[in-house]
Amino acid sequence: MKVSHSKWTAALIVTIVLLLTLPNLDKVSAAVLPGGAGISDASIEVNIKNTESQPISSAKVLVTSPNLPFPLRIQLDGNGHGKLENLSVANYNIYISAPGYFDDTYIGGQVIGNYSHDVTLEHRGGYTAFESFSFNDNLEYSSLTEIQGTVKWNTYGTIPANSQINIKFLDSFNSVVGNVYSDISTTRNQFTLPTAITIPATASRIGVQLESESVVIAEETRPLWKASLYSSGLFSFKDTNPSGGIIDGVLNWTGSMNESQVSGYRIFYYTKTDSYTEHLLGVVAKRADHTYEFSLPQLPNDAAIIGLSIANSLGEEAGNRPAAFISDNRLSDTVMELPQVSNLPVPSNFQGELSYQAGKLKGWLRWDVSTDPNVLLQLGGQTIYFADKNGAKIQRISTAFQPGIQPYNSYNSIYYWEPITIPNGATQILIYSVLDNGKENDIPAYYPLPPTIQFTDWDEHYRSIRGQITWNQDNDESNIKAYYAYFTGYNVTPVEIGYVPKGAPWRISIPTSITIPQGTNFISIYTMDYNNHLTPFGSQVYIYDNSSSYQVQYAIKQKYFTGITAIDIKQILLTLSNPSNPFSQISKEDTQVLLSLIKPIMSAN
Repeated sequence: MKVSHSKWTAALIVTIVLLLTLPNLDKVSAAVLPGGAGISDASIEVNIKNTESQPISSAKVLVTSPNLPFPLRIQLDGNGHGKLENLSVANYNIYISAPGYFDDTYIGGQVIGNYSHDVTLEHRGGYTAFESFSFNDNLEYSSLTEIQGTVKWNTYGTIPANSQINIKFLDSFNSVVGNVYSDISTTRNQFTLPTAITIPATASRIGVQLESESVVIAEETRPLWKASLYSSGLFSFKDTNPSGGIIDGVLNWTGSMNESQVSGYRIFYYTKTDSYTEHLLGVVAKRADHTYEFSLPQLPNDAAIIGLSIANSLGEEAGNRPAAFISDNRLSDTVMELPQVSNLPVPSNFQGELSYQAGKLKGWLRWDVSTDPNVLLQLGGQTIYFADKNGAKIQRISTAFQPGIQPYNSYNSIYYWEPITIPNGATQILIYSVLDNGKENDIPAYYPLPPTIQFTDWDEHYRSIRGQITWNQDNDESNIKAYYAYFTGYNVTPVEIGYVPKGAPWRISIPTSITIPQGTNFISIYTMDYNNHLTPFGSQVYIYDNSSSYQVQYAIKQKYFTGITAIDIKQILLTLSNPSNPFSQISKEDTQVLLSLIKPIMSAN
């Protein structure tokens, strides 16, 4: 049923009110087909033109449904065409507007399969409006209470004489609650705020107004999204199926620090050849615990990047959109020699932070591939292997799909959020560029595994440690001058513990107890080259901070006396004399700890 032009706003408000009053919005509700189905249960497709059959690519298309926690926008291309996929079977309403045209509203029924909707918008004469409006806040990350930046806008229609542009603060109901700047000439289409301006306590939006003779004749507003408040936490993709060619993708993220203006999250993907068009995968309503997990449906073969956006009750979205590259878990695949090709790009310029802990690898790695979009287009991605010191493959790890090329991404990356067991004999990883058909380049890139860092805390006090930091380094040391140990953590400045020159034993002693600096929970080993430059990322070991004598004794038994049920002085002497154990600087306190492991001899009656 088609609703008259004058009633579309009222219908939209009613629909949004219904959405806001729906129960149980704190629970996960994803409007997507079950994972693995491969096609959507429902989709909505629109083509929007004017009466001269010209496409209207600037039109705004909003879709609402009781099944959605917030309205969804349909992204239009240059031909006025757009499609919203991966919807569940439900009732949907469509709202369409464009500057200079009458609005159209369609209250639809149940959508099953693909619903195609062709729309012709009629011209609207004597109409003045803002065609676009944006605000770039230079203090988006650095201040929660002030704004400073550039406001940009475009107007449509005839601007009356003696008009002016005003920039205002507004509340969630679009009522003005403060002034940003006034009396800006209508000949301008942008204005940079000369100073930082304090945000009123009740303001949640910013807007531009076109005022003529004290009457506002046009207005456009948008939310004040401060990225430090309205950005999701860690956003990760993992493939839970270890067999190559089958991706059971799971997304995990934490909610934004402030979800007061948030209604939910939209998940979408880009294809390899189109990094502009967003293809819907699903939506998730805001949760009370701010913790989210989303099982992906079966992805098409050309999917390359998965994105996440934050939306409010009007379907407006924050500008900060985290993205995750797609990779195929191949840990259970057998190693076999694959057909090879020549002249594919060899990955280079590695950056990352891989850490070793208890025989497992964790972290991330990024590398450059090529700046030629034609080369990137033919690549399937890069396959990563564990290899021995001679470069022989031991085990497949994963294949990182090549991300989109428009604008082309000259790099690729891989994230291992969960620890991966390092097979025996592995000292490095190999990274091969591969084609879509699986053929590998004949030359791989080599990246050394991080050193095996070990540390056991011999101190029984909380946030205090004592012991020996050891590591192994079997890789090329030709450009290494020294090894440095630091306390490290997330978003804290590293604190130096000590260093040893190359050639000395790979060991740094902490003979007397030292305090663990605030915010740090790792010990990291960095290398220094002969230009006195430290590597940007160190290899980490987590600090298991023992806080009682029992915890210390248990840790030492597990480290040095595994399988020994009755520890006596002989076992301790053997341990002390073992070249593999770092007891060159054993202290009085350490000796007392070792002696405390000896069980007392009980005399018989």
